[in-house]
Amino acid sequence: MLSVAPSRLALRLSTPAHSLRTSKPASRLATFTRRPTNMAIVVKLTQKLERGFLPWKQMYQKNEKLLQSVGGKLIFAGPHAADDNTMEVIIQFDSPEAMKAFKEHPEITKERVAAGVILDQSVPTPLGPESFWPGSS
Repeated sequence: MLSVAPSRLALRLSTPAHSLRTSKPASRLATFTRRPTNMAIVVKLTQKLERGFLPWKQMYQKNEKLLQSVGGKLIFAGPHAADDNTMEVIIQFDSPEAMKAFKEHPEITKERVAAGVILDQSVPTPLGPESFWPGSS
């Protein structure tokens, strides 16, 4: 089904292809590049919880070594001041593959759910490669 107004479609079709091109070289157009797979990645994870922050904190303390075994390191975790059932987590992963291993690890998933994490409402946000915190390189 056509979702563009016919007058706008006619304008688009009648615009010469050469006028749609940019004068910038192709290398300047590509502002997004793939991160090398051996590069650490930092992720902010916003999570909804069923039972507040304390069960999540206890789960993390019990499973810290498991997170480390898949290449993850907790940088920060804390609940929102106005809502103990919403939290932010900052995690550093050794690589994008480590982040994927964390997400797909059945034991980690089971522990997170048992601690009250509502998985389908978790929002991961990869942070830029320039990210740092005191003591990081």
